[in-house]
Amino acid sequence: MIKALNRFSRLVHVPADLASVTAYGAEVADLDVGLAPGTAEALWQRAVKLYASGVQPAMQLCVHHRGQVILNRAIGHAHGNAPGARAAQPTPIALDTPINLFSCGKAVTAALMHKLEELGLLSLDAPVAAYIPEFARHGKGAITVRQVLTHRGGIAQLPKTQVSLINLDKLADPAAISDILCDLRPATVGGAPGYHAISGGFVMAEIMRRVAGEPRALLKQYLKDPLGLQWLDFGVSADQVPLVAENACTGFMSPPIAWHLGRVVGAEFSAAVDMSNDPRFLTAVVPSGNVISTAQDCAVFYQCLLNDGAHNGQQVFKPETLRAMRKPDDYGATLDRTIGIPIRYSRGGFMIGHTGIGLFGLNQHHTFGHFGLSSTLTWARADTGTVVCWLTTGKPVLGPHIPEMLGMFSGFNALCENRLA
Repeated sequence: MIKALNRFSRLVHVPADLASVTAYGAEVADLDVGLAPGTAEALWQRAVKLYASGVQPAMQLCVHHRGQVILNRAIGHAHGNAPGARAAQPTPIALDTPINLFSCGKAVTAALMHKLEELGLLSLDAPVAAYIPEFARHGKGAITVRQVLTHRGGIAQLPKTQVSLINLDKLADPAAISDILCDLRPATVGGAPGYHAISGGFVMAEIMRRVAGEPRALLKQYLKDPLGLQWLDFGVSADQVPLVAENACTGFMSPPIAWHLGRVVGAEFSAAVDMSNDPRFLTAVVPSGNVISTAQDCAVFYQCLLNDGAHNGQQVFKPETLRAMRKPDDYGATLDRTIGIPIRYSRGGFMIGHTGIGLFGLNQHHTFGHFGLSSTLTWARADTGTVVCWLTTGKPVLGPHIPEMLGMFSGFNALCENRLA
């Protein structure tokens, strides 16, 4: 089975000398945080095996445990090693190479919305129309900000001919996007979630503009600067576009899966991956899909959430804001009507763990974070004080990486239980 998938998969070139494409940051010893010696290295070796499967041009992995960095590494090429487009001298990934978080950025957007609520600038339980009056068209007047944030707003799908990844030119025109959002006709509102892949972020961005200012400036003021981060932006400036790691569609894609993923993201899957490298997408504000960061910066963000909102002696969030952000919703793990698998959301817009198998592994009741396109994962686990930020540029679904991918997820769980070494 794996050999057959390998034959038909889009794979990257894996260099024989892995040390030449591996970057290391500062890390503490396992014993310093109560882990068995060799624990962090054992997890990293699982990441290396996944890289060697050929579906990831580049990966960054940053792991905190009990407030300390135990892994901060990167492997692969940021540019020039996409399947079928290998450059003569591909560029190795660095720890500070920015990567698109895709849907993992929804957690950042959600946190920013909670900060604005903390400041008294908005209420998540107010109707969207309280801030964008024209949103009330076509029966959307009662839809709340929280319902959109938690994927229960009934506006999961955008018209493919007008906005999002299909028409990149419109991304530079927030007014045009707002008009399209306001003209949407809702499906079922409330109840089981229906994942808003792109639409919800645009709603949040427009609310930000109406109540506080430009989303980029707000993100910088309330999150990026207080956390002392190099990268954490809605997109990048034009001169920074060449710095962002290139995404690639890898692995094997069957027609039924391609159709389903296209329905989720609102565009044909491989085209969506290609469009994510387009300067028009990278310089736009797409809060649900183009937060640009690094694994180490993401880990600082999640560590702040574990620290009751504190970072370097200042209170970035009030503790009560964090409690509201992470509080589970009242539905449990519910079959998402868009994605088609059970997902549990917090009342603040995060994905959270639940009983049984979920996006964060088995029985991850204390885990909160978000999953991003195909294989990017950012989360924190409150009971063990663990943060995992795993950013990838390859976007496979099926392929020879599946055993190693499962091994990574198992390794994350084993790390929390101190049974990896």
